[in-house]
Amino acid sequence: MIGNGNETVSFSTGAEQRVFVDNNTKTLVAYVNGKETGRWPVTLGNPDWPSTTGKKVIIEQAASYEFKASSLNLKPGDPHYYPPFDASNVSRLTWSGEFIHQALPSAMPVLGVANVSHGCVGMPPEGAAYIFETFRPGDMVEVVNTDYPQADPDDGYGDWNIPFEHYSDEDWHGNW
Repeated sequence: MIGNGNETVSFSTGAEQRVFVDNNTKTLVAYVNGKETGRWPVTLGNPDWPSTTGKKVIIEQAASYEFKASSLNLKPGDPHYYPPFDASNVSRLTWSGEFIHQALPSAMPVLGVANVSHGCVGMPPEGAAYIFETFRPGDMVEVVNTDYPQADPDDGYGDWNIPFEHYSDEDWHGNW
């Protein structure tokens, strides 16, 4: 029977945790309950593989994750090909392959200076470890100033990028 009783349910939520990534300053800033808890230099997507803008939600995490150029349809000899590698402290932002992770050793000298990734947010080891250990799936990551459109809302948990007044309009398309 439905509706023939009262039910009391109690629950608690975790801290409000947000990450803000700005391409202009090439920094990632972490906030917990509105207070800045960390700031690190980053590298974002290069001009041929730019990082999308907008609000993204951490989908899943892994201490180690194998990256393969073949997942981007790149083959040996392609200018953007890279050999397979295991990234550390990985937080997935889109199904198509944007992540926050520890930058490769070759990218460490350009953190905070230049964009050399295939769309990911590369961080120093201590920053990537902090994000991995502190943040959880469902926490918000906002990326700004890449001069590239937003990720398609279906490419992850992108509903945050749909204005409420357009949410039920299947024909409306935003900046993706």
